Amino acid sequence: MGDVRRPVCIAGLGTMGRSLAKLYASKDFTVKVISRTPESGKRGLDRLMGELKSRVDKGKLSQDEYSRIASRITLAKDVSEFADAEIIVEAIYEEEKAKEEFYSTIETKVPEGTVIATNTSSLSIDELSHRMRHPSRFIGMHFFNPAEVMRLVEVRCSGKTSDTTAARATEIAKQLGKTPIKVPDSPGMYVNRILFPMLLEGISVLETANSPIKDIDDAMKLGANLPMGPFELCDFIGNDIVLEISEILLEHTGDLRFKPPELLRQMVREGRLGRKSGRGFYEYNR
Repeated sequence: MGDVRRPVCIAGLGTMGRSLAKLYASKDFTVKVISRTPESGKRGLDRLMGELKSRVDKGKLSQDEYSRIASRITLAKDVSEFADAEIIVEAIYEEEKAKEEFYSTIETKVPEGTVIATNTSSLSIDELSHRMRHPSRFIGMHFFNPAEVMRLVEVRCSGKTSDTTAARATEIAKQLGKTPIKVPDSPGMYVNRILFPMLLEGISVLETANSPIKDIDDAMKLGANLPMGPFELCDFIGNDIVLEISEILLEHTGDLRFKPPELLRQMVREGRLGRKSGRGFYEYNR
C-alpha cells in the first residue's frame, strides 16, 4: 500500500462523482465528497458503498480491498472541509451557472495553489473560468465511465491555465493509472465529438428502418469491432445524459449532427433512462 496522499475533494455524487471517488480511494488518496444537500449526500454515499459491496459479492473486490477503499471516503458537511485539498474535482450536472456558482464558493475556501478541475464533457473551460479570481488553477480533466476501468483522461486547458496546473493534473492522472491526452478546448473534444453523432445516427436508423435494436447493436459490434453497440452504450451512459450532452453540443457548434432524434426525447420523457432506471432500449434487472 502506498502512502496516503493529501485529500481529494469531489463535488457531486452522481454516477461520475461516485466512480471518481472509488477510483481515487483505490489509489490511496483520501477522498472527501459533497453533494447539494446533506440528504442527497447521504443517499449518494450509501449508494457508493452499496456499489462497492456489490463488487465484493460478485468476487471482483476482496473484503480487505473494500474496507481499505471505503475507509478512505468520507462525506463532508460543507466546502469549508476542502481547505486542505490537493485537488478539487467538480462532477456536478452539466449546467454552466451551477458550476460557476460552485467555483465562486470554493475559491474562497481553498488556498490559491489548489487545483480546481472539472469533469465536464461538453462545456468550455474558457467560458467556465471567466469569472474565477484565479483561473490559472482551473483545468478540465474528463474521465470516462466507469472511471475505475476506462483508461483515458482528456485534459483541457483554458487560455489562462498555468503550466504548473497542467503538469499537476497530468501527474495526478498518471498516479491514477490513466493515460492523459491534452485536447483542445472545443465542444466535445475528441471522443464525444466523434462518438455522439454515431449514437444519434443509430437512434435515427432505428426510427426510420424499424429494425430490431439488437440487430443494429450486433452489426456495429461485429462489423466495427465495438465493445458495445449504440443502444447498449446509450443505456449505459444514461439516455438523459446522452440527450443533455447532445443538446449542449448542438447549441455550442450549430452542427445538426448533434440534433437529438425525437425518439430519444420521448424515451427520456417516459423515464426510460437505461440501466439506472431499469429500462431504456433494453430491460434490466435492478
